[in-house]
Amino acid sequence: LLLLAALAAGGVCAEPLDRKVVPPLTEERRVEEPATARLPGRLPLDVTTDYERPYVTLIIVLGAAGEAAQPLGFGGLAQLTADWIQEGAVVRDVGGKDQKLDTRAFTRALEDLAASFSVKAAGDAAYATLTTLRETLPQALALVSSAIRRPALEEADFERLKRQTLMGLKQEAASPDKAASAQAHLRAFGTHPYASPVTPASVGAITAADARAFHASSFGPTSISAVGAVDAEALKLLADANFLKGPGLALGDIAAAARRVGRLPPPNARAAEREGQIDLINLPGSEQSFVMVTQAALEREHPDYQILKVANMILGGVHESRLESIIREEKGWAYYARSAVSALRRGGLISLQSPVRADKTAEAAQVMLAQLERLRAGDVSAAELAAAQKRLLAGIDQIFEKNENIAAQRAGEAVLGLPADTVERARAEIAAVTVADVRRAAGLYLRPEACAVVIAGDKQVVLPQLKALLPERPVNVIEPLEAGKTPNAG
Repeated sequence: LLLLAALAAGGVCAEPLDRKVVPPLTEERRVEEPATARLPGRLPLDVTTDYERPYVTLIIVLGAAGEAAQPLGFGGLAQLTADWIQEGAVVRDVGGKDQKLDTRAFTRALEDLAASFSVKAAGDAAYATLTTLRETLPQALALVSSAIRRPALEEADFERLKRQTLMGLKQEAASPDKAASAQAHLRAFGTHPYASPVTPASVGAITAADARAFHASSFGPTSISAVGAVDAEALKLLADANFLKGPGLALGDIAAAARRVGRLPPPNARAAEREGQIDLINLPGSEQSFVMVTQAALEREHPDYQILKVANMILGGVHESRLESIIREEKGWAYYARSAVSALRRGGLISLQSPVRADKTAEAAQVMLAQLERLRAGDVSAAELAAAQKRLLAGIDQIFEKNENIAAQRAGEAVLGLPADTVERARAEIAAVTVADVRRAAGLYLRPEACAVVIAGDKQVVLPQLKALLPERPVNVIEPLEAGKTPNAG
């Protein structure tokens, strides 16, 4: 069997594993508490060593390969390229010769190592996640680094992935939540790269050559976050062997590309919001409507970010929140109603959403806007504040229950340039929030009159409601997507 012997990238190779036998745990030194180390350098590492966890999770940050790095009009390119590199790799065998692993061989090699591998493109970066046993980490990292640096990139795989993406978009166009979310994202960020819409037209225009070029210019590691049974210095040796030596894109080029993405201007939110317009995506015959209310929010490093998170928790962050209490519990219009605050490197977003009965669509939108106004007006109680703080602090504690959550937290900190004590600071800042703080922040940052309202539902049912209950807001009707056409953004 040559597959595992071929994993000599960076000088690492291995014997195949018998998948019927569970590898014995070797004796390792134990630590009483998990130890975290940040190792700077050409490829910065953040390692939480915990030998009580028998496996290791690595998140390799590809800081120049996120959606913000896509060329204008190429929505979907980042994820399509991320999917493509998971289809195979060029590896070095023990004799130093290149061997191409196709999709089946690559998948089999991962299985033999009891490893999983995935790549997800997000707004600011792409994230390659590897989970494996500590015994197989050297071989697994060698295999994954080959996929990142020298993927197989077979044309047939690209065309298959492209067809699957287009099929998924067709299904999403008929799904109220997916249709509304895509349009709300476009409304929130306007012409900024964050808003780059993924449509049948944009994906249909992407060629294998486009994806190869995007990979060649953007797919390289800018940092690694690891959690589990691995020593920081040992991982540094493995990372250096697999990413600093041999063929592939130079880290200096990748770091420079990531810095260019990080210097993008913030979105022009007010222009993008179009001052309170309602976008109604027509889904004829839909028994439910998906209602979203969005507005621009704060960057993660803003000093009021945690205060706004507390305010959001009161609004719609938990089951006992105001939105849930009214829309779900009191009115019975929906299974859930929630809100969230998200932060990107160059901006943020507040979003309220609920899948509601079609005949109650406009009333649900009214409730969302009214609750934003109520919060902005300063109606906050000490009991609500205490409950929100308790929930947020409990959520922070849950981060440390799973390897994947810890690694994702550290990877996000690396992308946003946050300090090592970010979690501890968040705890302290949340605990210190007062009712006066929430009132001040809500008054400063919430703008219900200018929020974008996006509704996906049956125009015949919803439009008369909107004209009757929200007559002051202009309505832009978007008809269902036709093949190769982009939704009308206004």
